Amino acid sequence: MPGGGRALLALGLLALGCAARDGSPEGAPPRRTGPAPGPACPRDCGCSQEGVVDCGGIDLKEFPLLLPELTNHLSL
Repeated sequence: MPGGGRALLALGLLALGCAARDGSPEGAPPRRTGPAPGPACPRDCGCSQEGVVDCGGIDLKEFPLLLPELTNHLSL
């Protein structure tokens, strides 16, 4: 096989290998690799990716029960 043919074959094989690295069928959404997400941010509160849930200043009537799993600071 001429040198150009090998390069084209290698490029084709590389493209096939990159099409679905996570094992999902082509065109399907990618599979999640991390843990499932926890509850969403409580209503009217603000949440950050650093684990801060800010429910201050919103006149809560009861303690927010469903907090994101990675909460490390809750401001009331």
